[in-house]
Amino acid sequence: MLQSNDIKFRITKASVFFFFAMLYGIISLVNHYMFRTNAHDYGIYNQTLWDYAHFRINNNSVIQPGFGNILSDHFELLLMLISPFYYIFGSYTLLIFQVISILVGGQGVFKYVELISENKKFALAASIHFFLFFAIYSALAFDYHNNVPGTMTIPWIFYFIHKNQWKQTFFCLIILLISKENMALWGFFIFISLIIKYRNEKKKILWSGIFAGICIVYFLLVVKLIIPSLGSSSGSGGNYLHFRYAALGSNMTEAIKTIITKPLYALKLLFVNHLGNPDYNYIKAELHIIILLSGGILLFFRPYYLLMLLPVYGQKMFCDYFTYWGLGYHYSIEFAPIITIGAFTFLNDIKKEKTKNIIVYSLLIITAIVTAHTFDSTRTHFIRQKQRFYTKPHYVRNFDIKESYTSLKLIPADAKVCAQDEFVSHLCFRRNIYVYPSIEDADYIYLNTNSNIYPYWDDKKYLSDIDSLRNAKEWENIYDKNFTLIFKRKK
Repeated sequence: MLQSNDIKFRITKASVFFFFAMLYGIISLVNHYMFRTNAHDYGIYNQTLWDYAHFRINNNSVIQPGFGNILSDHFELLLMLISPFYYIFGSYTLLIFQVISILVGGQGVFKYVELISENKKFALAASIHFFLFFAIYSALAFDYHNNVPGTMTIPWIFYFIHKNQWKQTFFCLIILLISKENMALWGFFIFISLIIKYRNEKKKILWSGIFAGICIVYFLLVVKLIIPSLGSSSGSGGNYLHFRYAALGSNMTEAIKTIITKPLYALKLLFVNHLGNPDYNYIKAELHIIILLSGGILLFFRPYYLLMLLPVYGQKMFCDYFTYWGLGYHYSIEFAPIITIGAFTFLNDIKKEKTKNIIVYSLLIITAIVTAHTFDSTRTHFIRQKQRFYTKPHYVRNFDIKESYTSLKLIPADAKVCAQDEFVSHLCFRRNIYVYPSIEDADYIYLNTNSNIYPYWDDKKYLSDIDSLRNAKEWENIYDKNFTLIFKRKK
């Protein structure tokens, strides 16, 4: 029989997890319902999911020019495992899976911290810290990305390694590897760091070394052989498209050479705006400050956790795109489990219970305040209403949502469609879907003049092109209401 205290704790823990599940759903699922998920990347992922669910290799039409195989862009096999759920959850499938994966990651944090501390309340505080971490909210606000569920395997890897459960560790490693090719490089650093952490335990050293070897071999195999071979006949031309580090060199070999031969220069790149545009000043500094305040400062007492984050910092700060540097999008999610577990590993070693409790409560409060700050005032650019779940603009649009859903039904399920950015992910369960203005061989064009007009940057050009459609002989305007326009190609 459960003791009353055990029942009370289980209710408390379930309430915490339920609260954050609802909060994450309010951010992610509401954004999709309100037409705030984008063609790039949610439309891409949804069409890929649909193809896999029908046992087809995805030749993604959302990306123009397209790929002969979407795996020649990012090697992400995890979608194949998720694809059957498309038949149940439709266009919300990946968003639901992403929320569930974060909750599973939070449970992994709880299990690991409980294991090392033998204190359930302390472990629950660690889960709460993890759930409050800013990177989770920025990732949820930017659709779905496979590195999020991949990242959520890390607490479980720590847990199973600590318990000497190698089969379970290997299973988590497989999920990490198939989530995205660059996660393998991160995994290599994680297992090398675990060798340092468990330097006095031969079995853990052996298995961590084996897993590190698997990671680096997988990474090199995919990046140097598989992706180039898949891409040789597609849009990538046989090249790995995601090396964007001109400050280090023109390829991976040059980048590694630069880091080794010019360590001070590489260190400087972690902090300075190397693109020169003054609009990008202080973006890196802001990230460092937020990381430190969210518990990162405690990792200096356990440096092997900092070693785990080296490839994450490098991937962000060395990049040619300033959007990688900051707090927005999904580019910071890998910090979440490492900083939470690293911080609470250090806190667990504090002997005085009162001192420990004060630091824990202070850390939770500061992390909550810092995360709330990232919603409202940052150097990083993102669409604010996608994260501000506590404001009215998150739940409204400047057009009739219900009527928009009604108009979507006018598009036949098997028709080739060209749609405006935010509507693509709702229409992409078909073989041919394009992002306007890439009309290609579309039978229908779906537009909303009061929605995001990306990739246009000029309203005049956008409206001028619509006028051209109205006057074009090959197109018939079959719907014009609620800012929505539907054009049908004349036969």
